[in-house]
Parts: sequence; C-alpha cells; structure tokens
Amino acid sequence: DFCILMRSPRSRSEYYIKALTEEGLTGTADNSGGFFQTREISAVVNLLLALDNPLLDVELTGAMLSPMFSFTDDELAEIRLCKKRVPFYLAVAESAKEGNEKCTKLIDIFDKLRYYAATHPADELIMEIYRLTNWLELARAMPFGDGRRSNLLLLAEYAKYYDTMGYKGLGGVCPTF
Repeated sequence: DFCILMRSPRSRSEYYIKALTEEGLTGTADNSGGFFQTREISAVVNLLLALDNPLLDVELTGAMLSPMFSFTDDELAEIRLCKKRVPFYLAVAESAKEGNEKCTKLIDIFDKLRYYAATHPADELIMEIYRLTNWLELARAMPFGDGRRSNLLLLAEYAKYYDTMGYKGLGGVCPTF
C-alpha cells in the first residue's frame, strides 16, 4: 500500500486515480470533506433519517434523488403537484396509489424498512437497506466503486459499534449535518 499526498487534491486527484486505474491499480481519494458527506453515505443517512421521521421532506427527497432510487427533479415536481400542501411522503404515497410505479416501489421498500427497523439493530437495518435497494452493487458501479462499497460496509460497522455501546434506535445513528 502507498499514499500520494497532495496540497490540493480536489482539483487533481481524479487524474491520479485514472492513471492508477490505467496501470491496473486501484485507488481512492477523499475529495468529499468527510465520510458522512460522501454521495453513497449521505444517501443512506438521508434514508435512515426519513425512515425515522417520514415528514422530513429534505432527507426523503435527498434519498429519492440518489442513484439508490433514481428519481429526477421533474419526477419530484410531478409528485409535488399531486399534493401541494402535505408532507412530501404523503404526496409520494398518493402518487403510488394513483399508479406511479417508482413511488409504489419506494413506498413498498420504505414500509418494509420501517417494519424491519422496529425489530432489528441499526447495522442489520443498514444491511437490509443495501439488500432491498441493491445499493452496494449500485455504488460499486459508480466511479471509485470499490472505495464507495467499502465506505458503505464501514457505515454498517459504525452502526454495529453504536449498538454495542448500548444505544438503540435510528436517531443516534444518523449524524446531524
């Protein structure tokens, strides 16, 4: 193993990663400013926060816009037009009732995960999220996929540690940004 230290990695790290990849080496770069702000982790954290409280519109839409669910801005606008003065989760549920397949799938996964969360520790819930959404494989298909997958598995380990410390519930697993 080796490390390349750079003064300003955000502007150049992708070139180094590409060069390493062309030589058959794997590499990762921390350009995000923090573990919980990475794309793959923030999608899970947003989903966990929305599972804990479905009335959190920002977190729910953050999870929906991620590759985990792949909603577009236009699709979110269409859902909002369905029900303008209710929490976004209720608008999604209404769209599902009206036959929107993506909303139906989201509500189905959401309901399964909320039920699962009531009876399982946080690390198992996170692994169930990965299983139901295929998130580990989707993240691995993204640029720097092996590092993203490792981050996701590390999140489950952090949640397991959280449980062993005696804390329970989703509220403490998710950091406040």
